[in-house]
Amino acid sequence: MRRGGKGKNVFNRTMAKVSAISGGEMWGTWGTSSWLFPFLVLYDWVPEGESEVLFVLYAIGQVASVFINRLSLRRDVTTVRVSLVTFVVSLTLVSFLRYFPLLYAVSPILGVSSFLYRPPTDSIIVRMNRENAGTSMGLANAVSQVGSMIAPLVVGPSYLSGIPNWLS
Repeated sequence: MRRGGKGKNVFNRTMAKVSAISGGEMWGTWGTSSWLFPFLVLYDWVPEGESEVLFVLYAIGQVASVFINRLSLRRDVTTVRVSLVTFVVSLTLVSFLRYFPLLYAVSPILGVSSFLYRPPTDSIIVRMNRENAGTSMGLANAVSQVGSMIAPLVVGPSYLSGIPNWLS
């Protein structure tokens, strides 16, 4: 992807890595918000009202992540790493715990960590290719959207194939 024969190649190994991470982030975020809370009701027999409260707490966490990002010290790589590790840990806890007071505490953390990564990831992409920032962002966004499209295609059939039975 060279522009006019003289531009810098925007799709290099580092850009591919960051784009793949962004795709995984989108997979996790949209897979969680689309599937986790309904599956708690359908497969784990969590009462609907409890699942709705957990989802609202998750959404409040997502909104809070906007304000937390504004307060960040612009340590983008660290923010992305901490956010993703926190996301994986809190998603695992919400998926397997059935003690509601703890679930109420973990759901907002899951919400914060599910959106906190995005602005720093975008900043990293822009800094990697300053002269081609628009092209780099477009490429990374195109790749990351694949994650949001794949999540429902993988999660649904995996549950239909009996994976919940393996986990219980």
